[in-house]
Amino acid sequence: MLYQEKMQWNEKPNEQMLSCFVYRNYRPDFVYHWHTYFEILYIIKNMTTITLNGRSHICKQGDIVFIPAMVLHSLSCANNEPLENLILQFNKNLLEQGLSDLI
Repeated sequence: MLYQEKMQWNEKPNEQMLSCFVYRNYRPDFVYHWHTYFEILYIIKNMTTITLNGRSHICKQGDIVFIPAMVLHSLSCANNEPLENLILQFNKNLLEQGLSDLI
């Protein structure tokens, strides 16, 4: 897939367990893609259309979306307004190591 090959070439799940970034004033048009990370998307401002496995969902300000690893998904503007989203990506090692520390 183009996204996997071109946009996530520096994805290093064994080295980096967590990525967190706030995207401000942007208009995403991320075509169907997948990655090895789990993803949590928090809608800070305006509305985002998220398509998961062929089903589209319009998410509004305050919504939280969990996208499992290896699931086809896409993101785009639900209206013509720029978005503000927080995107948190993490791999299974974070969960495994974090949970083992709790035990």
